[in-house]
Amino acid sequence: MKAPQKHRKPFAILCSSCLLVVCIATQGCSSGVQPQPRILSTHAMAHRRLSNTVADVSVGIETNGVTMVEVSRALATRSQSLMTYLKREGADRLTTGQITIEPKIDGSKGSEGRADRIVGYTGTMSVNFRSPADKVSDLMSGALAQGANTLGEVVFTSREEDVDAARKELAVEATHLAMEQAASVAKAAGSHIAGVREIDVDPQNATLDYAKAAYSAPKALMMAGLSAAPIATAAGDQDLSIAVNVQVEVAQ
Repeated sequence: MKAPQKHRKPFAILCSSCLLVVCIATQGCSSGVQPQPRILSTHAMAHRRLSNTVADVSVGIETNGVTMVEVSRALATRSQSLMTYLKREGADRLTTGQITIEPKIDGSKGSEGRADRIVGYTGTMSVNFRSPADKVSDLMSGALAQGANTLGEVVFTSREEDVDAARKELAVEATHLAMEQAASVAKAAGSHIAGVREIDVDPQNATLDYAKAAYSAPKALMMAGLSAAPIATAAGDQDLSIAVNVQVEVAQ
């Protein structure tokens, strides 16, 4: 009998159609391209004013004499007195800088017809130290009374540990600002933050404006009258800023 064969062919066609539809659907799901995440970049900066609590000071000694021995002895006497005073007063980061003894040359011709004669020697020495900002005036005046006779640069600044602590806090603050900005922009576009891709805290962009009080170094004899009276100073403050760049993924 051939009646059963008539029903077999349509069944086979129907099954083939079903398999074809399933395969197309499966292939579309497995090989479909995933949508690329949308990236949103934001930038924020946090600022803070820091009080200058310390001062870095440079003072010097200048001596003059006919012979090198004379200059060397005068330099030794003044430097020992100066260093003893600064150590006794608790000056921090006490450092001896450049020490020189150089001849003084007279380029004019003398009675003997010779030029470039040595007519004496000059000895110099620099000393650097750190002082609390509220004591720097007294220390500078005391240093000038205890051997120093030239005054170099005075730089008011904040302690390193205070600057480091402020930078950490500012980095967190700037990150919060950048993330809040990113969330607001994503919401305005009908999206939301799906993840954080990158956070870049840029230390190269951190700025620290130092307050400087620079003094020229008058001649040693002119400094004698300054040793009794403290030199008025003002420490001031400085601006510290930290920048943060944030990249986030947004989705509908």
